[in-house]
Amino acid sequence: MIDPFDQALVKLGIRRGIRLTYEESLESLIIRLMPGAAHENTSGSFLVKIILKILRIPGHSEYSYRTVGATRFIVPGKRSKEGDTGLKPAGTRGSRND
Repeated sequence: MIDPFDQALVKLGIRRGIRLTYEESLESLIIRLMPGAAHENTSGSFLVKIILKILRIPGHSEYSYRTVGATRFIVPGKRSKEGDTGLKPAGTRGSRND
């Protein structure tokens, strides 16, 4: 399953910066991009796509969301997670700058 992805990444010259894991229980391929240009481009491009989708929802605008950057979220009893970038709805409880 991973071989076609692996070969394509080698051809692109970016294989060394990527980790591929197939999670059988989820039937999912997990692609981890290591820090660098490919990683930053992917997370930034994905964020832009999400923002453009939000802006196309009737009644929403650039004031409908706030960026949270790479904030670490602590959930009691669970493992903490820190994304590369993130968004939250504007006006959420606990927001200081809304």
